[in-house]
Amino acid sequence: MKKRNPSISPFFFCHLSFFICLLSFFLFSCQKSTNPVQTGSLNMELLDVTCTEAFLGVEFDPGYVNKTLNLYRNDSLIENRPLSAADTILLAEGLWPNTSYEFRASITEGEKRLVSSAPLRVTTMDTTSHDFTWQSWEFGGQGGSSVFYDVAIIDENDIWAVGEIYTADDKYNAAHWDGEKWELKKLDWDGIVSRLTCVFAFSSDDVWFGVTNLIHWNGFTFEKNWNPVLDEFYDKTINKIWGTSSEDLYVVGNKGLIAHYDGREWRRVESGTEMDIQDIWGTYNNNKNNYEIMCIASNKYNGDDRLLIKLSDIKSNRLNAKGLPWSLSSIWFKNVYNRYVCGDGIFKWNNTMNTWIKKEDGYAIYKHHIRGQNSNDLALSGSYGLLVHFNGLTWKKELPIISRNFYSLDFNKNIIVAVGGDIRKARIALGRR
Repeated sequence: MKKRNPSISPFFFCHLSFFICLLSFFLFSCQKSTNPVQTGSLNMELLDVTCTEAFLGVEFDPGYVNKTLNLYRNDSLIENRPLSAADTILLAEGLWPNTSYEFRASITEGEKRLVSSAPLRVTTMDTTSHDFTWQSWEFGGQGGSSVFYDVAIIDENDIWAVGEIYTADDKYNAAHWDGEKWELKKLDWDGIVSRLTCVFAFSSDDVWFGVTNLIHWNGFTFEKNWNPVLDEFYDKTINKIWGTSSEDLYVVGNKGLIAHYDGREWRRVESGTEMDIQDIWGTYNNNKNNYEIMCIASNKYNGDDRLLIKLSDIKSNRLNAKGLPWSLSSIWFKNVYNRYVCGDGIFKWNNTMNTWIKKEDGYAIYKHHIRGQNSNDLALSGSYGLLVHFNGLTWKKELPIISRNFYSLDFNKNIIVAVGGDIRKARIALGRR
């Protein structure tokens, strides 16, 4: 009979068996983990924010298309829908001004979470003040119906308004504010003082005026700037001027007029329409390192169509005008996420729905012009003396509704100037905040 090794006892085998069972349990348990399976990537960034909205950019692997996208705000699910390849921008609405939120996104398939984004902290913009103090003036009317059509603010002591003003014994087409008073001016072309329809200023010594040709103020003299492109149009009225400098200047006008000036010569830009082009605006796109320039075309009093036109490299392209009425008058935007158009209502572009959405300002009155400084600091002017300010959350009527029209306005820092007229007199209203 063999002798049992006294160093190996039954107690040892019992412990060894227990250890093997315990190790197997943990190995199999790990294989059945319910943690998210990170098979790809989901990145989210803040594109823009207003007082009540956040525009969120998302990037994801193509393999996640048709899976379910979930968007959370402070752990509350606010969006849940199938993911498409076109879903690169998410819009979170219903936010409160000057408030911080945490957003995160995930992609799921059934009950299984495939991937999650890192949390994104967003603070909304604060509202601006509605508290403007107003002054108003009237001009002309004694020698004929008078009106101002446009205005440009350089600073609080340097403002130009243009139009046609008939006093008892003379005719003027401009007025200049020096910080204390308005002075009527005559800007002539070969001795003829015709009405002026638009003005645009880069600085106190770089101001452009237009109607059927252009006059440039260089700080010392008013220079004639003949635009041969205008001779190609039957109705060559210029409605608006915009540019980045006097070497990169656009004019738009009736019968589809668009022209560009490079500091040396004018070139026609084919608009593809004979509708009147009412307004032009542009702003720098930091993501693309270029300027976004847009204008609107509409025969606003007797038409049945409208166009939204983008200008790039002296060429024009039509943009989506879905949701806009045919009667339009003005356009303004701070960036591609906050675009506004006004006329028969006020409309804002919705990036996620690819349509223009009508915004309720509380005033069923025609809006002639819109300008602003940011999405929380806009001003609108319109018929019957309509002049309202948007602070990012609410609209406020700044002046009583009266029998005058404000055809244009400008907004610079804490100053708003609106111009127009009633049946006889030209009018200016200046508000300081």
